[in-house]
Amino acid sequence: MTNPEAREYNLKIIADAAKKTPGLSISSQHFADEGFCTCPRCIEQQRKSGLSWVDWRAQTVTEFLSEVKEVVQGKPLFVNLLPDPLLGYTRFGYDFEAMADYADYFVIPMFSKAYPTPWYWETIARGFKKSLISQYS
Repeated sequence: MTNPEAREYNLKIIADAAKKTPGLSISSQHFADEGFCTCPRCIEQQRKSGLSWVDWRAQTVTEFLSEVKEVVQGKPLFVNLLPDPLLGYTRFGYDFEAMADYADYFVIPMFSKAYPTPWYWETIARGFKKSLISQYS
């Protein structure tokens, strides 16, 4: 999201798709993980922002989401989140409260072929319910 050419390219694709669909779902619009994205461009942008590294990343993700919301022209926006309701802020830049201003729906994709996985899904779902729903009801 900090590469201007990639950002512009992604926003163009999103705008084109929004013209052809009743709504739009985006995924992978976040930082890779807590220790990733330490290139000189990111370091310089964070330094200029005056924010901590973690807060800058969350602001960057949210700002991109606000741009996405503009280009979808009022159509529903589904935002896919990685399944980490507790550490999403520090790991990926997910500020759920700020993102809720732009996302019409949050989608948490879950998949597995293992039998015990539903127990983990239930635990994760409860964490997201506590993080997302209780704040906005």
